[in-house]
Amino acid sequence: MVVAAVVVLVIVVAGGAMLLTSSLSFLRSDPPNVDLPAADQANWSTIPSPEPAPPPSVTNPDCPTATVGKVSWGRDAGGTSNGVDAIKAFDYGYYVLRSGEKARAVVAPDAALVADAPTIQRAVDAMPAGTTHCLEITDTGGGVYEVRLAEFLPNSAAPNLTFQVIETGIRDGRTVITGIPTNVSIGE
Repeated sequence: MVVAAVVVLVIVVAGGAMLLTSSLSFLRSDPPNVDLPAADQANWSTIPSPEPAPPPSVTNPDCPTATVGKVSWGRDAGGTSNGVDAIKAFDYGYYVLRSGEKARAVVAPDAALVADAPTIQRAVDAMPAGTTHCLEITDTGGGVYEVRLAEFLPNSAAPNLTFQVIETGIRDGRTVITGIPTNVSIGE
């Protein structure tokens, strides 16, 4: 009889321990689906990652500002803190402000193959009002950039495209354009 009581006591204690263990299973550090059959477990490695957004296109009239690696897009005001900004500032002066003087303000006085402010102004004045632009600027290193310029004329179905090589350098603490050795129309 004592043996039977001990056996019952062992069964009750063991059952209680199992009940306590299963009720406290939420405290385990194992993932919640660790006890599920493999077919029921989510295979997170096969869930596709969202595709990265494609880079902007220089032929997009909206011309969003973006940078992916060494390539930048946009038509914002730019500045003189780096080569990309200096190129943007030149074209902003030309297309948005329609000012030969503002465009030339980010060009070194001794720049090669860049017209003076009055000559730039004559080109601006000949451009139809409402013309916009977009830039795709690739940093090739050493202050040299390959630029694709899209010029959107009013009432035109496709932009005029130009390929440029633009050189930049630092003058008096500002990054400015020091030369445009290549400036070639590449069509629409």
